[in-house]
Amino acid sequence: MAAKKTTGKRTSYGPDIDSLLADYSAIMHRASERDIVRDAIRHFIKHQLSRNKGLEEDFNELRRKRLANERSKLQLVVDPNKD
Repeated sequence: MAAKKTTGKRTSYGPDIDSLLADYSAIMHRASERDIVRDAIRHFIKHQLSRNKGLEEDFNELRRKRLANERSKLQLVVDPNKD
């Protein structure tokens, strides 16, 4: 059985938000909806954290630990064929 064909759009926020996003994308010189959502999420998090310093401290600590853990999984690979 063949896989169902898709249009490439993987996320839907419901008809109301999808239409708002499409209209906003159109007036922003066809900015990608993905970039708009990314910017909106960054702005929302920054705004929420600025209103609650305790939450901001917890967020920063959790983020620092997660990023440190991700970095520790990186490994240097050396090409044995390179002089």
